[in-house]
Amino acid sequence: MVVSTTPSFVANWLVPRLAEFHAKHPELNVVIDLNSDMSALGPTGADLAIRFGQGEWDGLDVQLFVQTLRFAVASPAFICDDCPTSPAGLARFRILQEVGTSESLLWLAKQGVCDAGQSGVTVLLGNLTLNAERMGQGIAVTAGVWVRTDIKNGRLVKLFEDEEDFGYYCDARWRAPRVAKDVSKVV
Repeated sequence: MVVSTTPSFVANWLVPRLAEFHAKHPELNVVIDLNSDMSALGPTGADLAIRFGQGEWDGLDVQLFVQTLRFAVASPAFICDDCPTSPAGLARFRILQEVGTSESLLWLAKQGVCDAGQSGVTVLLGNLTLNAERMGQGIAVTAGVWVRTDIKNGRLVKLFEDEEDFGYYCDARWRAPRVAKDVSKVV
């Protein structure tokens, strides 16, 4: 079974559940394809593609896996006494961006921040982006579900929250015999 998804989803959702999955489906081998594109599913591609968004991809049959809002977050040490009071204030900080995505920059542009990343942009794999945030290396816009515990424990500060619903959606139009019909029961 080939699962194509983003590094953030793998690190924060899939890996913590793999042992349980293998216990239920010991006959299945799992290959993780870290790919941000909605790659073609089929005999030569992935069996399952999981992507972040609002579920509106032309020609795709998607089902919601994990619903979440987007949060702009930073380490308390990074912003210190210079906490921005509006999204426009984020422009002067370094922006952390996950490889293959543009969520942070798109969110900032939507907020009217056209000069985002005046202090630069750092592009990292998903789990490394979260580590860099925790270490105070920049500001990122990320799925709130991945950082709720960090916010609760004071490792990160939620600066702003998006009001639109987003989530991780699964595209499983093509299902090989080795993949169950109801994907939510498999993964």
